[in-house]
Amino acid sequence: MGKRNNGASADLGRRMDPGSKRAALHKLEFGIDMHVGQRVRARRLELGMSQIQLAGALGVSFQQIQKNERASNRMGQGRIYRAAVALGVPVSYFFDGLPADLPGLAKLTKSALKTAREPRDRENRSALLKAIAALPEGKARVALHFCRKLGAPA
Repeated sequence: MGKRNNGASADLGRRMDPGSKRAALHKLEFGIDMHVGQRVRARRLELGMSQIQLAGALGVSFQQIQKNERASNRMGQGRIYRAAVALGVPVSYFFDGLPADLPGLAKLTKSALKTAREPRDRENRSALLKAIAALPEGKARVALHFCRKLGAPA
């Protein structure tokens, strides 16, 4: 049976028009994944930790660590957080030194980023509304007030 790809980067790269906004966003994300993977590897080696040891701490296989370090597979937020704890660094460590001029960044306009985020934004708004609706009245008012504060100009 073939490998399941769950939307991984190689599969998306084959289906996208190379000149599309989505392809440009994908290229940018790959650059970030590469940077994060290199930072994980650098810190792991700095501590003298093997891939097997880090994998044990994160509850994954050492092959998964190899794939994360090479950006073959993306690291989710939870795994990045667990890696930070295991490697004794803040989460921001993995993003330190991330260049502002990653490939494709200059070509991405605000509208391209907005287009790429729209489905997630709709899902997030829907989930937020459901969560607030499930709260007791007093807590719902607090949540609404908090949301309004987050959206207010600084």
